[in-house]
Order: sequence, then C-alpha cells, then structure tokens
Amino acid sequence: MNSTKIENYLEYQLAEYMSISGIIICSFGILFNICSYFTCMKLNLHNSAITLIKCQALWDTIAIFHDGYIELGRNYYKYNLMNISNLSCKILVFHSWGSSFSSVYHIMVLALDRVAAIRFPMWYKQNSKPQLAYKISFGVVLFSYGISSLNLIKFKLIDSNCTMYGSKTFIHWYGAIHVSFFAFAIPFSVVLFSNVYFVYSLRKRQKGNLTERRLTIMLLTNCIVFCIFTLSSVILNGATFNFRPEDVHEKAMLILIDQTQFTMAIANASVNFLLYFASGPMFRTAFFSLFTEKLC
Repeated sequence: MNSTKIENYLEYQLAEYMSISGIIICSFGILFNICSYFTCMKLNLHNSAITLIKCQALWDTIAIFHDGYIELGRNYYKYNLMNISNLSCKILVFHSWGSSFSSVYHIMVLALDRVAAIRFPMWYKQNSKPQLAYKISFGVVLFSYGISSLNLIKFKLIDSNCTMYGSKTFIHWYGAIHVSFFAFAIPFSVVLFSNVYFVYSLRKRQKGNLTERRLTIMLLTNCIVFCIFTLSSVILNGATFNFRPEDVHEKAMLILIDQTQFTMAIANASVNFLLYFASGPMFRTAFFSLFTEKLC
C-alpha cells in the first residue's frame, strides 16, 4: 500500500471515528438543551437569568445542529457544502457562524447578568424581568450575526480569485484574527473576570439570598467549563496554526487535532444541562417535577 493510499485510509478512518462520536455528542446535546429549556420553564423564578438560560439552550441547539450534523456530514460524506462561490453556501456558512457566536455570547451575557445581580442587587431585583432578557437576547443575536457578516469580506476576496501570495496570506490571517478576537478574546476575557468576581463575592458574602447564591454557583460552574473548553481549543489551534505536515503520520495527527477542536466546540454547547443538574439543587428539583407532576 503506497503512501497516498495509507494517507487516504487514515483520513477516512479518523473522519469516520470523529463523525460517529460527534453525532452521538450532538444528539445528546440537543436532548440536554431541550431538557434545560423545559426545566427552566418549571423554575418559579421570574428573572432575567432564567430567561437567558432558556435563550442560551435554544441557540446552543441551533449551533449544535449546524456545526454538528451539517459539518460532520460534510466531513464524512465529503459533501461540498463550503463552496463559497455559491450563494446558498454563503448563507449556510453565515448562519452557522452566527448561531455559533450567539451560543458563545449568551454565556457571556449570563455572566454579566450575574455580576449585575451581585453588584447591584436592589437595581437587579427591580429591573430583572423576562421581557428585558428577551430584548438582550435579541440584541446578542443581532450582534452575533453582524460579526458573522464580516466573513463576507473573506468570501469577497476569495471570489475575486486572489492568487498573489500576499492576498492569500491576508485572507489566512484575517480569518484567524476574526475568529480569535470575536470567538475567543472578548467572551473568554469577560467570562474569566466574571468567574473571579463570582468566587470573590461568594467567599465574601457567606450569608445572603440562598436562591441567588445557588443560581450564581450554577452559572459559575457553566462559565468555568466554558473557559476550560475554549482555552484548550485555542491552545490546540495555536499549536497547529502554521503547521505543515510532511508525512502521513503528521497529517493524521493534524486531522485528529482539528476534529478534536471541533468536537470540543460541540461538547461546550452540549454539557450545560449536566452542569446545572450537578450544581443546582433547585434545577434538579424542577427537572424531576417535569415527570412527577405528570405521573401524580
């Protein structure tokens, strides 16, 4: 078996393995987000945090579907979904990036919501309404799709058949900076500093509203896992950014790392229900009531 056949075989085997594992994660992720949505509906808390969690579950589901099933299908079945000279494919990529940014920025908004609840408790109690949370969520979605529209600049450059080395380098770095700044630097920084503030406030205020403390712990757990997944993905991406594989094994390793990053991004949008369930007693109670009230 020559090197080309070995390379194709390894690529096929890795794509098959990662696609199957990714599809399993996607399926459970969608199920978990549906559970999160209906559990939040059972929680008797009419504040912006619960409404934002529901919105986050909705956009996590959309992001999982686009970045999971569609992308995995493209990798496994070799569908040419990313032919960006085609208008329908541009719309698909635009929507995929928009839903991904919406998922990430909803976590950031949830973190800021908790900061406001801790720092300005009286103002938060008076103004934290579901209607306000829906407006904030709508603004997050518009902002996310606005960021996604910046990809159209890259598409325009590629459509113009830029063949000069400088143009290709610009496209390469433009895409990397666009993703690193908007998908990592902004949300990661906000969530990380929010986590520090959460820990500080929880240690300083041992006594307080028990419901608010439990809600803060729930979201703190979510934010910590988000930081771990995001930072790990960026480290892997940085390690292979300008890497050029020279043999079959290096290419197989590059494919594995790339698919691992992709799977981590899907998992990041899939585990919130498990985190809420593990860290929130009131969330567990509300979840079990979905079944006990129907059976009684």
